Amino acid sequence: MGTKITCLLDNERDIDAVLAGVSGKNELKAVLARLAPKQQALIFGHAVPMPVAFQPREYGSAQSYKDLISTDHPRAVKTDKDIEKLWE
Repeated sequence: MGTKITCLLDNERDIDAVLAGVSGKNELKAVLARLAPKQQALIFGHAVPMPVAFQPREYGSAQSYKDLISTDHPRAVKTDKDIEKLWE
């Protein structure tokens, strides 16, 4: 696809592997070095017009799944019950 998502990398070989074949490699290395150690990632490649750092959504808890559903959605109440059953 030509689009990559990566978090902070501290090993030079890992960084080189992720950036293999990418133009502007040195600039992206500098951006990767400035990412926060937790909860920050970088997306770059053909699907995005320029590299963008972002905070990925947390997953794996009941609250993280509830945050995905709009509360004004007609099935929100049923979905809440389903999520609670999942975490019982």
